[in-house]
Amino acid sequence: MKRLVILGGGGISIIAATIADRMPDVEVWGYLNDRVLPGELVGKKKKHVVLGKIEEVGRFLKEKDVFFFIAFAGFTDPSKSLTQIHSLDIPQDRYINLIDPMTSIAYDYSDIGFDVMVAPFAQIGPEVNISNHCVLLGNAFVGHGSNIEEFSHIASNAVVGANLTVGKGSHIGTNSVIRECANIGEFSIVGSGAVVLNSIPANSIVVGNPAKILKMREPVNEE
Repeated sequence: MKRLVILGGGGISIIAATIADRMPDVEVWGYLNDRVLPGELVGKKKKHVVLGKIEEVGRFLKEKDVFFFIAFAGFTDPSKSLTQIHSLDIPQDRYINLIDPMTSIAYDYSDIGFDVMVAPFAQIGPEVNISNHCVLLGNAFVGHGSNIEEFSHIASNAVVGANLTVGKGSHIGTNSVIRECANIGEFSIVGSGAVVLNSIPANSIVVGNPAKILKMREPVNEE
């Protein structure tokens, strides 16, 4: 049995816990969270304990049966979040993928990295690459031949068309649609319900139908 420690404690963390509960070889041990005190419980119905702060991950790495999932989807401060994640030094083989059994994935035709979560009823087509640390929420769709780069977040009911790239650290909002071949630059945000017909540059925030740039984000410093 693998004991799972989830880094976070908000909505994505609880979704992660519900998926893990349906995996026969995984037991949710608890959360690491910087905003909730150790020993407190997270959740309104089924609850899991906060084991400590995120910076304490090293002591849990000493336990050979402990694995990790990072629930930092939709970065509000990408530079800060990425610096924190990289500083944890969690080996690749200690991450776990949380793939709900009620998904449609062309496993033999696609590649899925590590520390990936795919929620119920999401669909991933053939010749798709889902990179490390990505999240696909319920009913998200990724068309054939597309590339979802690391740390990207595809929200519920979002449709990502075929033969395109969603750049690193991007957030694709609920009920949005990205036309085939319309690439999304890294660290961009596609607003809820937006319809993206053409490629957008890195660090864009786009909204509307058809989607237009609302403003540009500050470039991300990953050092």
